[in-house]
Amino acid sequence: MGGVSLDSRKGRIMNVNKRISVIHIFLLATALILLSFVIFAYFENGKPEYLNKDGLDGERGENSSLNPIHIDKVDHSLEFRVKTNDRELNLLDEMKRLSSSEHRDDPRSQWKISKIIDYCRAYVSNPAGFSSDTDKLIETARQDYVSSLKLARDRVAGRCRELSENYPAEDFTYLSSMVLKTRAAKQGDLAAQASLLSSQAPISTDSQYIKNLIDDVINSKDPDAYLELSDAMGFQSVGKPEAYGKFSGGEEYTYAWQLAACRLGLDCSKTGDLMTKYCVNGGICMPYSNFEEMLFRGLLPEAERKNVNRISADIINNN
Repeated sequence: MGGVSLDSRKGRIMNVNKRISVIHIFLLATALILLSFVIFAYFENGKPEYLNKDGLDGERGENSSLNPIHIDKVDHSLEFRVKTNDRELNLLDEMKRLSSSEHRDDPRSQWKISKIIDYCRAYVSNPAGFSSDTDKLIETARQDYVSSLKLARDRVAGRCRELSENYPAEDFTYLSSMVLKTRAAKQGDLAAQASLLSSQAPISTDSQYIKNLIDDVINSKDPDAYLELSDAMGFQSVGKPEAYGKFSGGEEYTYAWQLAACRLGLDCSKTGDLMTKYCVNGGICMPYSNFEEMLFRGLLPEAERKNVNRISADIINNN
């Protein structure tokens, strides 16, 4: 065979293979670098791991309600938010502050006092009975609930003990709480009005009043008002769309309003009032670190997760 020897052809083939190998390595390295940027950008958005696992990625098109929520002019340091950082608010000190002459006639202060009463009513009315009930509940609780249940009830007892030592039990009744909420609501406090609506005792039963109240709550971006309204937007509103609007009509709407409150700045950690209420009052003591995690991992079936997430975004953005 003329021309090129066998050794020469082998050498050329080896050189070509070396070039191909170098190209492959270069392409692989480039792909890995690009992939690392994508992964970094994705997790920088702060999307919770449990949303990925539950299949809430979906298509994130321009109009998708699963896109990041952008809210204009939301001030999370507003007066009604109490920032306590790493310590819980001392309820006795707060009660005295809110009851002082400086704050006594302020409608938001009256609503806050009513919430302290709601939080501590079960303990202050009967501290020994509360402790006994805790022991009984622990005995019958699901094994995976026991730790969270004990922590939640012990936390309520610890925070309310000083109040029980300084105030008579008759100051901590359902009626006293409702009187304060009604007084605050009549002075225009949104959270108080929303709370009365959820208690089926609004200051007006007129459909237009209810519609306007819901619109005002949405536009306020007040997480307390969102939370207070959440129960009213559940089963209570079924069959009443003319008054309660499109963000109402069943249990998933209650969850969506609560989720929206969390996303607007409400303390929805495992030690926050919302999670404590679910555990102490509702017996739902799932071992999760915050409400959103409990909602998507523990409470909702897969078919409802995406819908509640979408409704929550729509409420905040008033879509």
